[in-house]
Amino acid sequence: MGATSLPTAGTDERGYPTVQPAVRLGLAEVRHVGTALAEHIVAARGDAPGAGFAGLTDFVQRVSLRLGAPVPKLALEALATAGAFESFGLDRRRALWAAGALATAGADRLDGIVTGIDAPALPGMSVGETMASDLWATGVTPGTHPMLLVRDRLAAQGVLASDRLREVPHGTRIRVAGIVTHRQRPQTAGGTTFLNLEDESGLINIVCSKGLWDRSKRVARGAPALIVRGILERTETPSNSAALLRSAPLLATSILTPHQVLSVETRLARVSGDDTNDQNMETPGPPGVVLNLIADRIELLTLEVSPGPSRDFR
Repeated sequence: MGATSLPTAGTDERGYPTVQPAVRLGLAEVRHVGTALAEHIVAARGDAPGAGFAGLTDFVQRVSLRLGAPVPKLALEALATAGAFESFGLDRRRALWAAGALATAGADRLDGIVTGIDAPALPGMSVGETMASDLWATGVTPGTHPMLLVRDRLAAQGVLASDRLREVPHGTRIRVAGIVTHRQRPQTAGGTTFLNLEDESGLINIVCSKGLWDRSKRVARGAPALIVRGILERTETPSNSAALLRSAPLLATSILTPHQVLSVETRLARVSGDDTNDQNMETPGPPGVVLNLIADRIELLTLEVSPGPSRDFR
């Protein structure tokens, strides 16, 4: 499971996806599962090498045998919500229905004893509902980014996506939008607040003056997503950090929660040799361009799917 594919309980014992390349999160990352239960699932799957689980009933019975107790209902429902049972031919709604019926089933139950497993005809989930399910169950969206659901509306209002910013001349007033991943106000910045917005294409650096922040505080401090107007500033830098900054949006796409964003930043710091997290450290390298938007207006952006809270520093 992960950024390019869904969690799947039927993968091999190494957890490799069936289609390469792919990035997967472990089953332990699913809400209400955790490391201990994930290890029991993997062990139960290994009881029949090469065969995996025959279906959801087989999954519940074999994992229950390993646990010595029924699989927790909350864990079953979370796995179903995350799409982990799609490899059994069950969409998420049908899997949720079956998980509720199988929640009391254990290894001591004979096949066919549990009733109500087969769901009636149920409507499929919309893109927004699937995204909300992913965010609730795992904290990330493996497929569509929430900003894509509102991109047409934003484009009609003249709001640019982050991948268009390199075409915009220095000093141009533009509007951008995205999910707030960070809010920072360093003590040495004289009241200036820095925001990071994430859209479906990457990250956008926002600089807010003290006056603007004070005028927009109610929206700027609490809203999960914003539309920001301002002047685009292009800064040339000889640092390798500029190249890393340019690649960061690609790595961060579909990563919404502060934990995942921070892990990307940590990896970038390691690649650059910056183990001290010194953001000002420069290393030899080709010249690059850093883009900042000097904000003059902040508006609330309403999304169909609400992301997790931002990582804020004061």
